[in-house]
Amino acid sequence: MINNLIVRYILQEELDDVMLEKIIALKQQHWNYTRDSHKQWIDENLYKNEFHLCVELSTGQIIAYLNVVNLEVFCNEKQTEFLGVGNVCVDKMFSGKGLGLLLIQIVDFFIRQIGKPAVLLCRKNLSEFYNKAGWHEFYGKTFLLGRLYSGGVFLNYNSDAAVFHIQRNF
Repeated sequence: MINNLIVRYILQEELDDVMLEKIIALKQQHWNYTRDSHKQWIDENLYKNEFHLCVELSTGQIIAYLNVVNLEVFCNEKQTEFLGVGNVCVDKMFSGKGLGLLLIQIVDFFIRQIGKPAVLLCRKNLSEFYNKAGWHEFYGKTFLLGRLYSGGVFLNYNSDAAVFHIQRNF
């Protein structure tokens, strides 16, 4: 049983070096890049008013993480403000305990408070998880930075759009 979880939304501009290192250590369990590559990606792709969502143990260990960014998405030939949910991951020692679903439920609550549509990009093999979490798979074409995206695309609502264009990483 996991007790005494702490949920933190941390603005990028308020992220200290200790939290940054904890986030990078968790991300390295899932994406095989160097510490410096992860740091550079965060520095280049998260703006100061965007969020890190961390679920921690009372010891301070981050056991689940994602980030939330502001996006301009072109769909149905118009620009729409979206939130982008990225880098969803759970510490491998806690895999299968429901933390991923909890993390998505927490970010869903946050998204509802803001009132914007949201998009999440993932590996295709995670489709079942995001469907179970209540997200809707987008079956149209998605272009990320001008290139056709081949992974899974999920929305927090049903969309009849044919094409999405996303102009930044998240």
